[in-house]
Amino acid sequence: MDLSILINQKVLHKDGTELIVAKVIESKRLDEVSIVFEGGRNFRLMTCVEKGIITFKDPKIQQQVLDAIDEHNGVKAQIKIQNEENEKIAREVNRKKAEEEAKKSPPLHKRRTGNKYIRKDNQNIAYKATYCDGNGNWFTKPCSLECREKNCSKNARAEFCKTNSLCKRYIDGQVTEQDIQNNYSTGFLCYECRLLVDYKVYAGLDYTGKPFNWRLNDNRLVVLTTIKPGCAEVDRVIFGIMLVDKSYPKDGDKEAYATTYPDCRLSLTEAEAEEMKYWDYSKGDKGNRPIQWTERLWRCQPDSVCARILKDMVDIIAKRNNKEQLDYAQKFLNKFLEMIKMDEDEIPEKDGARLHIK
Repeated sequence: MDLSILINQKVLHKDGTELIVAKVIESKRLDEVSIVFEGGRNFRLMTCVEKGIITFKDPKIQQQVLDAIDEHNGVKAQIKIQNEENEKIAREVNRKKAEEEAKKSPPLHKRRTGNKYIRKDNQNIAYKATYCDGNGNWFTKPCSLECREKNCSKNARAEFCKTNSLCKRYIDGQVTEQDIQNNYSTGFLCYECRLLVDYKVYAGLDYTGKPFNWRLNDNRLVVLTTIKPGCAEVDRVIFGIMLVDKSYPKDGDKEAYATTYPDCRLSLTEAEAEEMKYWDYSKGDKGNRPIQWTERLWRCQPDSVCARILKDMVDIIAKRNNKEQLDYAQKFLNKFLEMIKMDEDEIPEKDGARLHIK
């Protein structure tokens, strides 16, 4: 409809007043068209006609307006019907897609075999290891003199090193270097100096000296972490990861410990570990100090977070350009993802507390 024909037309308002159209403010939609009358009164054309607020005194003009409104409403109705049909088709497509995805990897709370859950999500652990430079072979040999002195100093975090260790007695001149080496080979020196040799972790002792116990299940990941001397907790790095094959509870004064599968162990060099900041992955504790580690040697970690850590470690190992090492690492990742019923492209991005520091 050419709305210009409405200009100068006489209109009867329901209050009995007679108005003359002075201007038509056209729009792409008929229900948005405004007509302005002499005197400044302004009305929405379609609404006013439909509700009987105004009537054009010329019957032909009145009919043309009504016909235009009917045509507009018909088009709107057709568009609405088409949109509803499109939405229906889209919902059906999404429903079928969701069903297919559910068959591949059902949600954690629905992963069942019969009436039994396949696994709980939060029983992997991150492990707190005192920094061991291994005299150039970190976590595989006794520390250098410089590292011993730092770990045994009063301000060090390493309670065992500065109180009960053979290294402290060496610093105090009570034992020799040969005693250190003999205990490394045949006895107990510390957890850390053989961590990447034996790939075994211990639950540790509480503040009274009694062994902690844990319920660490088989086929759980252990993420190895450490902090370099002089660095803050926020700088904690990940340097290894391994899959538990057997977990042993405490036995009297003997500590609880866990061993790991020989084909499911990865370690990074000291330089590579700088790319893996632990608090980039872990959300930490609630409250004002999310980036902190309590007195225990371990913290629980969800499957999804561990999958991200393992995937990123595989990506770092890929940079070595060693096909054998990369194949080994990828098989480890594939095995874990199969255990938790997750595809590699479903692994979430890292979202740890360190990424949200303002």
